[in-house]
Amino acid sequence: MEREGNYIFIEECGITTPNLVHIPEFYEPYVSSVLVPKGLIKDRIQKLAQLVETEYRGKHILMLVVLRGAFRFAKDLIQYIDKMPKQESSQYSLEFIRARSYRNEEQHEIELEGIDSLTIENKDILILEDLVDSGRTLQKIKEKLLLSNPRSLRIACLAYKRNPLNTFIVPEYIGFSLPDQWIIGYHIDYNDYFRDISHICVLNDQGKERFKVNQSELI
Repeated sequence: MEREGNYIFIEECGITTPNLVHIPEFYEPYVSSVLVPKGLIKDRIQKLAQLVETEYRGKHILMLVVLRGAFRFAKDLIQYIDKMPKQESSQYSLEFIRARSYRNEEQHEIELEGIDSLTIENKDILILEDLVDSGRTLQKIKEKLLLSNPRSLRIACLAYKRNPLNTFIVPEYIGFSLPDQWIIGYHIDYNDYFRDISHICVLNDQGKERFKVNQSELI
């Protein structure tokens, strides 16, 4: 991903250190850096809401929220859309799908739930995702949705990791371009921990080990 683009490019070192922002005390030892503080996240999501509203003005969008990670991003995006002037504004409905593939640091078989029950044909679809990493999960979601012949299909993500393995997906709306590190916070998790950190941060090796799931629990 190029340094210049329709997103905010975050350097490897991030924006600040954990001791300068509020992080729950329980998590402090496991955060190596803060890539994006919550104020900048909020401002960027507001801008994405403006872009989506402009693109879909006068249309009805079916927003598909990829649980669980995208829940907070979707909530904030929709709140900003709702605050915009209503004349000729876009209309939307919400559906939720679930995707899971990561256990610890490994990506396993992709599990999808909720897509088969959706009515997609001839609708304008906007997938809302928290983090694009390898791109495999979103690619599988996209391929499955396209089988139902939507009118249009776009993707909005809060964060896009500069993972060299991602040759599949480049979303139409990207909040932040992030370094290829283990990302947590703002509802992005590691084995269901760290979702409640208000910033986008980097998990250190100590945290990966502390919250690692035993192989017996993965079955």
